[in-house]
Amino acid sequence: MHPLLPGDRLIYDIPGGGGFSDPRTRDPQAVAEDVRYGYVSAAAARDAYAVCLLPDGNPNHPATKALRRSRRSLLAQPRCVA
Repeated sequence: MHPLLPGDRLIYDIPGGGGFSDPRTRDPQAVAEDVRYGYVSAAAARDAYAVCLLPDGNPNHPATKALRRSRRSLLAQPRCVA
């Protein structure tokens, strides 16, 4: 541990902002670039952004569209709230 002294500055950068909209509406190419740069994993691309990637890292557009469609239909179903 290193104590901070008066006048010292601490800069703390972390990945992943809160965002402003549904992550499943994010451009699949932008998500693929985030995976390529190591900002998110391929699993996070699929689970959080509903983006399917090809083995070369590019978006699989037909599979992404199908996954997003299936997730929308799951959200539209009524839910029980206790």
